[in-house]
Amino acid sequence: MRNCKLIVWAAIAIASLSSVALAQGPGPGGPGGRGGPGGPGGRAAFMARMAKMEDDMYAKVGVTPGQKKKLVALRAERMAKMDAIMKSGKRPDPATGKAMRAEYDAKLQKILSKAQYTKYEALRQQMRAQFGRGRPGGPGGPGGRPGGPPPGAPGH
Repeated sequence: MRNCKLIVWAAIAIASLSSVALAQGPGPGGPGGRGGPGGPGGRAAFMARMAKMEDDMYAKVGVTPGQKKKLVALRAERMAKMDAIMKSGKRPDPATGKAMRAEYDAKLQKILSKAQYTKYEALRQQMRAQFGRGRPGGPGGPGGRPGGPPPGAPGH
């Protein structure tokens, strides 16, 4: 009888804890993870963070108020194009992304001086290394899993 009571109480405790865990939702950032589409603030918050980082880079490059106006207009133009692609429901192919980046860079070079653009590119590469590819813990990175198929896998 004592074992029976213990089992009933354990079942009640497990049921209570599981309902609390389920009520908490998918975790930080929603289904998209922290900073993903389901993240805090969603896409608008992500775009605001990106604009802030870009503004910080332009400040480090030393843009003038006139250049700043042109850069804000260029950003708005780029965002309108990106929004149109996103609303179409189609994922852009890599060639489209490269073409958009090339167009943006060409316009950026017309706004910034040669020295400013060189500094901007150096900052962009630094940020890419810090936040993008080559992040520690990723495939092949320090603390990460080695790249390639596991030993014994077909073709290895």
